[in-house]
Amino acid sequence: MGAAVIASLVALAARPLAEVVPLAVGGHVVVWFATAGALVHVALWVRGRRGPRVPPTVSLNEPAQAFAWRDLIAAFVMTSYAVTVLVLVGRATWSSFAFVGDRPRWLLLVELAFLTWFWADDRLVGRRWWLGVATRVAAVAVLLASVPVLGAPGFLTLIAPLTGAVLLLVLVYGQTVTRLSRLEWAPALVQAIPLAYVVTTTFPLVG
Repeated sequence: MGAAVIASLVALAARPLAEVVPLAVGGHVVVWFATAGALVHVALWVRGRRGPRVPPTVSLNEPAQAFAWRDLIAAFVMTSYAVTVLVLVGRATWSSFAFVGDRPRWLLLVELAFLTWFWADDRLVGRRWWLGVATRVAAVAVLLASVPVLGAPGFLTLIAPLTGAVLLLVLVYGQTVTRLSRLEWAPALVQAIPLAYVVTTTFPLVG
């Protein structure tokens, strides 16, 4: 919760920088998730350094593990599936999900911001799905509260609930990958890319 509050303050302080992104509150969302994720990473790093240091044990008789190519392919397949589901549902309901105007050039930036947050969240949550729900509810609550309390952009009151719904949806994919994949970054990938696609294609263009 502390990281979420600080992220809201940073996003407001960096408003001139955030407004470079030509998506309604898109820059605010990018700064918020990148800052919150970075803060959680730092907190986990500090906690790890303060914890007891146990020297690793290595058995010379155990064969070296090969790279998890199957997990890598599965992660990209699951990510593609998640994006496809969101696109089909979106086109059948509320959005065309099309990269028009300057939207494609900002996709990578949005992806990196969400990757930062989801990777930190996965390190914190692990297989505790209920904690994943709690972190997402807290994120949406802080974003909504920042509008009347801190004077954040009012459009967040419309965007945050939609973002929260997608956050809970991709949590299902993330928890599935967490249990099946040996790749530490795979759960973040399968959640960040679909959400970045939603933000980049559906947030209104401004400027």
